[in-house]
Amino acid sequence: MATEKNKKNVVAFDGKEIEVGADGKITLYYQGSNDLVLPKYAAMGKGTISDSRSIDQAVILNGGANVAFGGGHKTQRNVKYGITKVTTEEFELIKAIPQFVRRVANGFICIGDAPDKLVVDKSAQMTEKQVKEKTPGVDVKTGAAVKG
Repeated sequence: MATEKNKKNVVAFDGKEIEVGADGKITLYYQGSNDLVLPKYAAMGKGTISDSRSIDQAVILNGGANVAFGGGHKTQRNVKYGITKVTTEEFELIKAIPQFVRRVANGFICIGDAPDKLVVDKSAQMTEKQVKEKTPGVDVKTGAAVKG
């Protein structure tokens, strides 16, 4: 017979069990530069015509990936992902939002564990290797500017 101490608090998402932390929250890692607003829109009444729908609730995921923080050049830091802790109720809300599900499927949001590999979107700067593959014959140098 399982005791209360042995029971794990988990929630289901995409066929997997996500463990809830001791603080009762789920940790989300988001690899976007900007914060991500995940809205739940208020239901519209039957026969209602509206140009815009009002937001009933929203969860905001912290961005800040690859953005330099700090007031001076000596204190700048660059993080690989923003970390947000959400309650189980907030998680139940956002897991029904297609925008959230799509970003999880594409690897831009990781649930529970920090991402082991970072995802690159199409707007990312090309690496030296990618430039050489695209334009063979061109001498490519990346890094600090060379003064000559």
